[in-house]
Amino acid sequence: MAKAIALCLSHQFGAGGSYFRTGSKKPRWVDTVFGGCYRREVFEKIGLFNENLIRNQDFEFNLRLRRAGGKILLVPNIVSYYYPKSNLRDFFMHNFKDGFSITHPLKLGVRAFSWRHLMPLIFVLGLTGTGILGIFFPIFVWFFLVILGLYLLVNFYFSCEISIKEKNWKYFFVMPTVFAARHIGYGLGSIWGLILIIFKK
Repeated sequence: MAKAIALCLSHQFGAGGSYFRTGSKKPRWVDTVFGGCYRREVFEKIGLFNENLIRNQDFEFNLRLRRAGGKILLVPNIVSYYYPKSNLRDFFMHNFKDGFSITHPLKLGVRAFSWRHLMPLIFVLGLTGTGILGIFFPIFVWFFLVILGLYLLVNFYFSCEISIKEKNWKYFFVMPTVFAARHIGYGLGSIWGLILIIFKK
């Protein structure tokens, strides 16, 4: 399970366009990196990390850096080791907290995300929204089935791709659930963050 979670976090379907997770064979300009190295002058120019944020301090800092005219270079020779959660429940909760940290900082007037971070939110809202509306308006049942069907199709496709690459078909049966825990947990966390903002919590 831990290996499946690691594969999810390093795959484009699980990590989006986050190149520091999915990898790059050559140096490239990116929107953020993990464990970035900065000169002292950078902090003097744009300020320090925002300690009011529980997570995403690095992305918010890199966002300010780029707005100030800076660039972020991902260098593949630099290797970092990351140990993911080892069970599905902890992984789901980790993603829920990640999703929460995307939307709730808006309460402080801080945007610490890019549009790719909102995809799980849009997916979960689309699925639940059409599901609820489908109870009252039958046409929305079709929208619900289309969204769910397309997601499952893409999910199983990438799960199959990973199984072939890893030469182990056990992943074909595990990866769909891991991907779903990633996307649904993240989306629900983002929704919860918005709900707390609306009710001023």
